[in-house]
Amino acid sequence: MLDATHNDAQFLARVLFSDEACLTREGVFNTHNAHMWSSENPHITVSSNVQHKFSINIWVGILGDNLLRPYVLLERLNDVKYLVSLQHVLLDFLHGIPTTVRQNLWFMHDGVSAHVSIVVRTHLDATYPWRWIRRGGPVAWPPRSPDLNTLDFFFWGHMKYLSDACGYSGGARIVVAAGDITSTPGLFERVRRFFKRRCRLCT
Repeated sequence: MLDATHNDAQFLARVLFSDEACLTREGVFNTHNAHMWSSENPHITVSSNVQHKFSINIWVGILGDNLLRPYVLLERLNDVKYLVSLQHVLLDFLHGIPTTVRQNLWFMHDGVSAHVSIVVRTHLDATYPWRWIRRGGPVAWPPRSPDLNTLDFFFWGHMKYLSDACGYSGGARIVVAAGDITSTPGLFERVRRFFKRRCRLCT
């Protein structure tokens, strides 16, 4: 990643970072960032402060200075459903992106089982030949990497903060928080600079 950014200063602006997380009444929960340790009892209990719960599984993408709006996924995501979202939903989201950017973008997602199935990898090989990043892809990415994906170290925490403060519930929280994020001038440029800094700290 550092070599790519050294050779092309605009490389990170062409990477489509994508990730999924679960939005609940108590905020955003991304299992990638959840690590629980116990020396005695491995059964973890989490206290809840609400009686009526809801959970929404959402997908989000960041491409350059564009936030590809949150998309509600089914709770039980498998490879077939994920493939449909890549073939149809993502294609619709990219319609507003300039053609030159779409033709040269790099696709990045995490290594959950639905993402690394043969049908998904075949689709990504055909759509983004040698330009997708993840386990099982042409450009490897370390498993359980230290939150290098921009959505891991920036977006989900910021989304939780904004959605908790907006006063709405359910999907309206996502819409309001996403609007606040996209309306902040220069935000994604700062995130890309911080991404490079995190990569350097890992070398």
